[in-house]
Amino acid sequence: MSELKNLETPGALAWDERYDKEAFHYGKEPNDFLRDNLTLIPKGGRVLCLAEGEGRNAIFLARSGFKVTAVDRARKGLRGAKNRWRDDFGGLSSPSA
Repeated sequence: MSELKNLETPGALAWDERYDKEAFHYGKEPNDFLRDNLTLIPKGGRVLCLAEGEGRNAIFLARSGFKVTAVDRARKGLRGAKNRWRDDFGGLSSPSA
């Protein structure tokens, strides 16, 4: 099971404003570092994605067979992640906020 969690803290409003202005501020593909180093993570393990925003890395990891917990303080970023999760995985799994 994978999860998405909101940790609302000071400064979260600025990130919400950023995610509100653009669709997929950082794009939909995982960051290059993660893609280049994926083989270093034990297969099928659990991964914690901090400052996950719109979920691009968490979704990539889940597609790759990992159990993912994604955390961010921006509600609007996580809303985008939930929408992508629903689109990518349908009813197979459901993230929690």
